[in-house]
Amino acid sequence: MDSASRSSCTATCCGMHNISAPVSANACNRTGTSSVRIGLLSSTSAKTWPMCVAARLDMAARLAGRALSGNGMAGTGDVGRPQLACPVSHATSVALHALWFWLYAIRHVVAVAEQAWSAVRAAAMQGDAARGDTGVGVKFDSPLRYPGGKAALAPFLAKTIALNDLDGCAYYEPFAGGAGAALRLLRDGAVSCVHINDFDPRIAAFWRAAVEQSERFADAITSVKLNVEEWKRQRGVYLAKDASKPFELGFATFYLNRCNRAGILFGAAPIGGYEQAGEWKLGARFYRETLAERVRDLGHRAAQIHISSMDAQRFLVEKLPRGHDRGRVFAFLDPPYWEKGGRLYFSSYSPKDHNELARYMQRQKALNWVMSYDNAQEIRKMYADSSISELSVRYSLYRVGGAQELLIAPGHLQLPPPEPLEDALAWTTT
Repeated sequence: MDSASRSSCTATCCGMHNISAPVSANACNRTGTSSVRIGLLSSTSAKTWPMCVAARLDMAARLAGRALSGNGMAGTGDVGRPQLACPVSHATSVALHALWFWLYAIRHVVAVAEQAWSAVRAAAMQGDAARGDTGVGVKFDSPLRYPGGKAALAPFLAKTIALNDLDGCAYYEPFAGGAGAALRLLRDGAVSCVHINDFDPRIAAFWRAAVEQSERFADAITSVKLNVEEWKRQRGVYLAKDASKPFELGFATFYLNRCNRAGILFGAAPIGGYEQAGEWKLGARFYRETLAERVRDLGHRAAQIHISSMDAQRFLVEKLPRGHDRGRVFAFLDPPYWEKGGRLYFSSYSPKDHNELARYMQRQKALNWVMSYDNAQEIRKMYADSSISELSVRYSLYRVGGAQELLIAPGHLQLPPPEPLEDALAWTTT
């Protein structure tokens, strides 16, 4: 075979029916495999394996054809049965022709499968893109859906951290919930590590399971059933709150969060109702592949994520560094709402709790912190000695349009100038 022949093959890598379409010898090298070696599929990714299987089967069929004809097939791309180049026994002839036939048949099946696989992946990606839920490192980093989640505040927090010369500092969040802002800051390199805390032991169980057993958790995401019977089973695990089975408790919490209306864990029905008769079904927000990738990303960052489950003020007292070092870290607080907090959170605050937190935070002379709160006059009075701005947040929960929240910070913290914050948030100084 001449050098030109060695540098090409006639494979249907993209599942086309014309098996004589020329393909570069490097076509499969782009997917981590060799176009001239027939072996086991080892390092090929799940996105491209049908492509390389088709190419390898095509090469195998053509090598079999060369063995039959002595110098390749009769004409480039000739799909007719090859003729023997030298006399062999009848049994050998039959066996070689059968091998050639089955290799081409299998190659064709794999090519069709590759077409179907690509179509499924494209549809899934388009669906996630339309929802703005396109996976790790795009818009959302947290696997959880959370009422009033503040992931979109991350760019503002990053600017605040940089403006106060805190780049690469440790980050503390006592009311972590979905921890969307924390994870985005970590992913973008604005902070070196995150300390996330949630008083609800079930939320903490989720974070520990997802971070410390990420592969097992991702496998569960891709295999769990999405039906009302399974929802009831997971709800039973969640309500039992068995601390001796932390992985199961954490996964049940995640399952309900993704399958319940608005992501509310407590007292909410599944999306689509118990009869599943509506347009939206229970698994409408359970994007298996996207969520599994987010969890795997948590596992990759496990050394930078520290998890605890205690009262928020106790967390601040015990976990924040002392002395001068306290001025070198950053804390973000998103306490339970003053209004409607009892409907949304397992650990809602009483007026006394809100007042105690306010007194503690305003005693911090060195700590750099930012807090978001619902816009209530009681909260404004509690933080009268701090800097208060209004934060316009666009929610899909309960209210349509722009709800007003408060952005609170100590007087010594420099804040970036008011500007729109992505699509979901905007703030103005009051």
